[in-house]
Amino acid sequence: MAAAVPGGRDAPSPVPAAAAPPPPRSQLGPLLNAAPSAAALRALLPALAAEPKPSLLASAWVRLAHIASLDAAGGSDSGGGPGSGTSAGSGSGGGVSPSAAAREAKGGPAAAKAAAAAGDELAAACRELWPLTAPRLRDCQFRQLSGLLWAWARLARRFGGAAPVPSEALDAAAAGMAACPTYKEERGEVPDAALQLARLAWGAASLRLYAPPLWRRVAGLTAALAHEAGPWEAASLMWALARARTLEGPAAEALSRRVAELAPSLGAADVANVVWALGAARERRRALLPLLVAAVVRLRGGLGPEEVSAAAWGFARLWGGRRAAQQAGRGALLRALSEAAARAAGGMGLRQAATAAWGLSALAGPELLEVEQAGKVAAALSLLLSRAAALGLRGAAVQEVCMLAVAAARSACGPPPPDAGAAAARARWRRRLVEAVADWAEAAPAAELPADGVAALLWGLQRAGLLGADGGGDGGGGDGPLGGGGAPAAAALTAALLSRAGALAEAGAFPPQQLPRIVAALGAVAAAPEPARPGEQWQPPDAADAGGAASEARAALRRLALPAAAVAGRYRMRALADVACGYAAAGLHPEELFDAISEARAGAAQRPRALDPAGPWECARLLWAFAAAGHTDEQLFAALLDALAPYLAAAPRPGVLARVAWACAASGYDDDDLFASAASEAASARFLAACQPRDAAALAWALPAAAASGGGGGGGAAARRGAVAALARRGAGMLRGGSLTAPQLANLCWGAAAAGAYEPGLFEAVADWAAAGAGGAGAAAADAAAAGAVPRGRLAALRAAAPRDAAALAWSIAESRHVGGGAPAAALLALAARCAAGADAGAAAGGGEGTSAEDACRAAWALAWSGLLLWGAQPERRRALALIRRLAAAAEADLDSLEPGDLASLSWALAVAGAAAAADADGGEAAAGGGEAEALSRVHACAAGWAPSVFGAGEARLLYASHEWLAGRRAAAVAAGAAAGPRAAGGAAPAADALPQKVLAAGKRATLRQAAAARAGAGCRDALAALRSPGGAAGAAARQALPDSVAASARSAAQLAGLSLEQLLPQIVVDFGGGGGGGGSGLGDGEPSSSGGSSDSSGDSALASGGEGGARAGAAERVLIVLAADGEEGRPAPPVPCGWAAGAALLLTDRRGRRRGVVLLPSELEAARAGSEGLGAWLRARIGI
Repeated sequence: MAAAVPGGRDAPSPVPAAAAPPPPRSQLGPLLNAAPSAAALRALLPALAAEPKPSLLASAWVRLAHIASLDAAGGSDSGGGPGSGTSAGSGSGGGVSPSAAAREAKGGPAAAKAAAAAGDELAAACRELWPLTAPRLRDCQFRQLSGLLWAWARLARRFGGAAPVPSEALDAAAAGMAACPTYKEERGEVPDAALQLARLAWGAASLRLYAPPLWRRVAGLTAALAHEAGPWEAASLMWALARARTLEGPAAEALSRRVAELAPSLGAADVANVVWALGAARERRRALLPLLVAAVVRLRGGLGPEEVSAAAWGFARLWGGRRAAQQAGRGALLRALSEAAARAAGGMGLRQAATAAWGLSALAGPELLEVEQAGKVAAALSLLLSRAAALGLRGAAVQEVCMLAVAAARSACGPPPPDAGAAAARARWRRRLVEAVADWAEAAPAAELPADGVAALLWGLQRAGLLGADGGGDGGGGDGPLGGGGAPAAAALTAALLSRAGALAEAGAFPPQQLPRIVAALGAVAAAPEPARPGEQWQPPDAADAGGAASEARAALRRLALPAAAVAGRYRMRALADVACGYAAAGLHPEELFDAISEARAGAAQRPRALDPAGPWECARLLWAFAAAGHTDEQLFAALLDALAPYLAAAPRPGVLARVAWACAASGYDDDDLFASAASEAASARFLAACQPRDAAALAWALPAAAASGGGGGGGAAARRGAVAALARRGAGMLRGGSLTAPQLANLCWGAAAAGAYEPGLFEAVADWAAAGAGGAGAAAADAAAAGAVPRGRLAALRAAAPRDAAALAWSIAESRHVGGGAPAAALLALAARCAAGADAGAAAGGGEGTSAEDACRAAWALAWSGLLLWGAQPERRRALALIRRLAAAAEADLDSLEPGDLASLSWALAVAGAAAAADADGGEAAAGGGEAEALSRVHACAAGWAPSVFGAGEARLLYASHEWLAGRRAAAVAAGAAAGPRAAGGAAPAADALPQKVLAAGKRATLRQAAAARAGAGCRDALAALRSPGGAAGAAARQALPDSVAASARSAAQLAGLSLEQLLPQIVVDFGGGGGGGGSGLGDGEPSSSGGSSDSSGDSALASGGEGGARAGAAERVLIVLAADGEEGRPAPPVPCGWAAGAALLLTDRRGRRRGVVLLPSELEAARAGSEGLGAWLRARIGI
């Protein structure tokens, strides 16, 4: 059979036999070994034909291989002898080979022509030599077979992978080696037996001869001869056995011992081949790996492109995803490989760049920011991915593109670029990479992609932020790679991959082992937020977008739910966590799937065994997925938490602790020990230094949320507050560094406000950011202002924030009392406007998901609680009132979805807004607040549907106050109708409020307790004494609003019935400007009037009728003083009236009855006491007497 050697009609013709006399037989061997070229060796073939000994034939082939190496190296024999060759291939194919660039012709057209001629001569020599070799192949012994296989492998590389002999010859050589005697070599009688064995193994592996008898023989010889091997021999044997998948047992043990002995003398290619071999065989030799790490560190300056890619790939296979405690020297290794990769990136081919990038990213792990050498690794990955993007991907294998996608995904988890130049370079290569992938997919249609390729590409590209319409992946929209022409390419690529994934899912073509990755990828695509580039508004995701990427991904996930449930019992923890997290992220929670996962893992977690190295992280992810999907399984939670307990007690990773705590808090799982441990750990310097933004935000949310749901929340309010305060300080630094997203910022601020952990730096930065993004100017100008207020980084402009995040931030600012001044007021208005705009956008989308009723309640409550309606300038008050009305309308559209606390907050906001509208009305007091009253009636009717026991004391207090305001309006309407005459009074009387009496009584008691506490304070005593002192309030009568007998008594039901809101909200009542009431002791502290309004009455509320609740006969004006509470621990004393005090002042104000509510702040009273005018004079001026 003709030899499989490249050639053609232009190949040189055989040399005539008479061209030169044949050399003497005794000189033929030396002449063959010294032949300077293929033409010279061809001239010796007639003499070889006369004496075709196996040894001479082997020498001729070996010399041809050296000539091929000399031609490829441009004149220098890189072979250096049969034993000095290097292994072939890298990445998943194996080891180190000379760079392809070294084999390219240099010197222009003349050199290229000479190289082509030399190649033709070499091919002709192979064709002529093979007929001489074929009859003698069966006579070859171990040494000759070693030389033949080594030479054929080297020549195959010269001919682009085509072997210089037929495949039958390769099989015959393998069979001959398996049968030939080697007893002399095994007994050590052959000095270079180890070298010959290494040549044979290397050649067979390079030629892909994987016959089991051959490799059983090679493995046996290796175990016997490994102690004689030198550096190249040991490395080549290890590489060859690994490529043949036989690096195991005695052979692996013997080679590992020999490599450990030779480690200080290994060269760069030797180290790379050994590491690659161990990685390919997954032979984790713990005694050998530190020696190899030291060798890589020692040789890092000499690692070329092939060595870097092979070493990175091998170490990643050995260490990728394993705990740092099992990776001694990982930091030094990452530093050495990153430096070598950065230096060699410019000379790498596509396969080398993809392999090196994947290896570095896998070795660093999924959380790149947690790696000691994160900056150097990220820089090296950028260079490698940039090189791959520059080379283009047309014709690349699916595996190479997938490796690039995974590396890009993990590089996106690294630190932000150090400067603007690096950020621009990063954006460029990311844009080029996605365009290159899109070009590759166009040339190789996605319909031809296998299931594993679709899974890897979808997962990697999405994690890297290179899919979808924006491709940013950074949350800020500013340094996304697709700001130019890349967005269409990314959208087209996403559509093609999702279409292919959907077709494979419908056909059931995803094998079980690929389901976890494709589910994780589809879940990430489905969960990806809508793009928000600078100047664009947030748009609600709506069901009408059936052709969108998220909808298509969810459709594919629904098809995969049953297949995944059917095989859930086969999966290990990591695969189960991938599946559960994918569905939870997509907002899907198929019962049959989560039930199958529960059954698969609950029993396994209860078995008494230690968690595997990835166990804690995967347990935390599984808990998170179940909590996010709302599928609480107490048995599973208990089993996983029991398994996690030893790990959580011993300095856990921040990501693990944060996810576990968040999952337990979100699902209402009660574990006091867990939250106490979490609070203690969160305040530690180690945790704060290592935690990432999402960890700090999740734990800051979880600790107060657990306390609110009865889960302990950190073993006490003080411990919880201290932990959240520490996280808030860390979050303030993250915000200044630009590493927080809007949802993370919202969770962090909500946790700080709920725990009472006020951090000025955090709330000031949030207020500045929100105020700057209010959009007063154009969108671009607002974006620039917001970026100047806070270094945005991953934090988008306010207009791009989801309404849920805006509502949480508004609630946090109001709850933390960070009010007053320009920025907080503007921030509150801007955040509320964001929520109102979201509600409008949702309504316009035809039922799309805009601002939820719960978020609308939060934003409306924040505006009312901030006191802006009391102390703000008129334009601010009017804008706040309009926003509350819009938000209340949005909440009313879905009242049935609101919880009792939301209904109480909404009722308070409506009552305060109605009172503010009446106070600001110009002559239309009777009509002002009417819309709020009608809306409040509907809210109360909805609240009446809940059992009274579900309302807490604080919620009942808000409902009681809003009820009293509404009752007052109704009483006023009845009185106005009666005064207008019988005809006007003939209409129907206002309907009675629907709130249950038990709720109103509970709210009244809570209000009374607060009033009694405020009355007993030093501020109340000092202010009352100053007003009663001579000259303190001339012509006015001052008294306590709550009589002593009520404040000190058991507060019987009769006393409660006789109390009005005017006695419960303020602390001091001052009447002036009319008859009676001098400047002395005032009215005194009498019992409540029998005519005082009762909260249980439907029409005679004190806010509208006379007696103690109205202006005293003959009095021109009444001032009702509300003393604001002192600053609580963790919350500052606000500079302006806010909270309950501000709302009370508005509820007490009645312009028709000449009644004003005034709030006195503790800071004002303290300053007045120390002032020169005295407290009495200051009070007189303050209340306008």
